[in-house]
Amino acid sequence: MYSGKLNNSILYANFILCMIYFVSVPGNCIVRLIFSFDLEARGTYQNDNYVFEEQMDDIFQ
Repeated sequence: MYSGKLNNSILYANFILCMIYFVSVPGNCIVRLIFSFDLEARGTYQNDNYVFEEQMDDIFQ
């Protein structure tokens, strides 16, 4: 019983720390992170598409 309560309080403290951290980080930084991930994802998608088109050309030739 005691260890369970202790565990919950530690989890709760970590949650509060995470919330404080996210609030204190500037919004601009978060937006940049999301934007860079989005750009990376788009880049890999375009590359996959390009490779796929090349393979299709090889098949039809």
